[in-house]
Amino acid sequence: MNLKVSFLWIGLVIFALPMRHISPCRFNPFADICCALRSKKIFHQVLTSNHSVTIIEVTEWLLARRNIMAGDTKERILETALELFAQNGYLGTSMNDIAGRLGFTKAALYKHYTSKQEILDRIVERMNEMDYERAESYEMPETEPDGFAEAYLNTPISKIRAYSLAQFDHWTKEPFSSNFRKMLTLEQYRDPKLAQLHHDYLAGGPLEYMAAIFRKLTDTDEAAMQLALEFYGPMYLLYSVYDGAKDKDSVAPLLDAHIEQFITKVEL
Repeated sequence: MNLKVSFLWIGLVIFALPMRHISPCRFNPFADICCALRSKKIFHQVLTSNHSVTIIEVTEWLLARRNIMAGDTKERILETALELFAQNGYLGTSMNDIAGRLGFTKAALYKHYTSKQEILDRIVERMNEMDYERAESYEMPETEPDGFAEAYLNTPISKIRAYSLAQFDHWTKEPFSSNFRKMLTLEQYRDPKLAQLHHDYLAGGPLEYMAAIFRKLTDTDEAAMQLALEFYGPMYLLYSVYDGAKDKDSVAPLLDAHIEQFITKVEL
């Protein structure tokens, strides 16, 4: 039996099954095969001249492929939704708007995400994942706040500078993170939950993080907070400078000069 005949035989077995097993996904031949094989649990083996093909292996491959495609679709939904949130605000964007931009029906969109809140929750999860991966890639210290200052003192200055510049690029050049920042900037005055996210990711959160780092370099909490303001304040301002700059490449040197001057001051 050659390979062509083998797959023809598979097709005959599938389409000989009762239609009730196939009809829910009749517009997708790959889904037809998956539904039929999965429902009947067919384990027949088809032999060819060179090797054997198992229907269950075909099923597993197709199911895996379908899962990958579903994952890609969910990711595209997140990115498209966040683009709209950054343009129109989270509150100003509906599930209809997201579906329309994607070319989906609203029903198709709801198969992947049940609500706009679920989309936002997944966006926040993705941001957390990206933060962790970036810190890990730059080998930044992972420790509790009390250990930040000592850990950073043992971290090369060049690495701190590189990580700080990477953070700036993350919030300005990386589309997903940049759109997240813009969304929070738009919505911080209109929605308490989004205002809290803005605080945690862009305002009070980074400031408190830096103050914890500088605490052991100063005598008081107030002095540590002042150092944090001196370091992070210009970075936060430069986000807006970057957004409005015609020559965006001119902004990074400003940040680099700021970090250099700050490091020089702290080392004195």
